[in-house]
Amino acid sequence: MGTVCCLTKIAPFAACIPPSQFQQDNCETKPPPATMCQKPSDCDGGTVCCLSPNAGMIACEPSGLCPGGGASGTYLVCSTDNDCPSRAPGACMALPIPVDAGISLSYCP
Repeated sequence: MGTVCCLTKIAPFAACIPPSQFQQDNCETKPPPATMCQKPSDCDGGTVCCLSPNAGMIACEPSGLCPGGGASGTYLVCSTDNDCPSRAPGACMALPIPVDAGISLSYCP
C-alpha cells in the first residue's frame, strides 16, 4: 500500500517505492506518443518520417528506430529523391494508395 512499481534499465530493475521517489530514482516512464506524419518536413528534433507497414503506422521516429530500406520492416517517407539516403534519381517512389484515400505518400525503397 502506498507504493508504485519503479522499472529501471540498470539493477535493481524493479522495486516498490513511494510515489515521491519516482523521479529521483530515475524510474522509466511511458514514451510520448509518436507524432503522425505524411512527409519528412512534418518531423523535427532529429526524427524521420517512418512508414512501418507491419505496425500499420506512419510516424516521426528517431532515425535509429527507422533504418529504412525494409530493414526491421521500416521505410523512410520522402517528398523528393534528396530525402532518400541514395539521393539517386527515382529513389523516392509513390506508394500505391487508392485515390479515394485522400492522401499521397512516397517512400524510399
